[in-house]
Amino acid sequence: MDLCNSDNLDAITVPGNEAAFRALCRICVPAIIGRQSWKNRSAADLLSNYVTIPDEAFAVFLLENAHKKWQAMAEHGLKSNEAKAVPARYTTGTGKNVGWTNESMSRYNELMRKVAESRRSGETREALELTLKKELMGVRGITDMDVENSLALEEHESRQNKRARVKVDDGFQYASI
Repeated sequence: MDLCNSDNLDAITVPGNEAAFRALCRICVPAIIGRQSWKNRSAADLLSNYVTIPDEAFAVFLLENAHKKWQAMAEHGLKSNEAKAVPARYTTGTGKNVGWTNESMSRYNELMRKVAESRRSGETREALELTLKKELMGVRGITDMDVENSLALEEHESRQNKRARVKVDDGFQYASI
């Protein structure tokens, strides 16, 4: 499946591109928000509840910026001269010396606007996120009941933590035993 057959991938976050959206989320988003956060939240919640608009836009930006280089790496090998010769689309330099051009900043801002518009699209976007969530639940063998139990446990633990602190007249807080 060629997810990067276009120079501009902003349409990846809108309904009609479900396979591309799921691939973006499963490959790029965990690297941005942290793999542990992704693992803990992705099968339990809708994407828009734990991935910010800037993070989602950055995932699309990364894919647009590097997809030709990654494609060359896949075709010629990770360390091949052909792959090394392919420049990133928007950024300059390598490693810690990467710089953003004015074009890259404009593109990132445009992607943030498009992601925000996509999220405001309502039911269709929510259906897209729900499809992703259900897919990830299936991959991990998680049921709706598991999610409900997990959320109930989190709520119970939160209430227990609140009860663990009691206020005493001297103005200090002590943990109850």
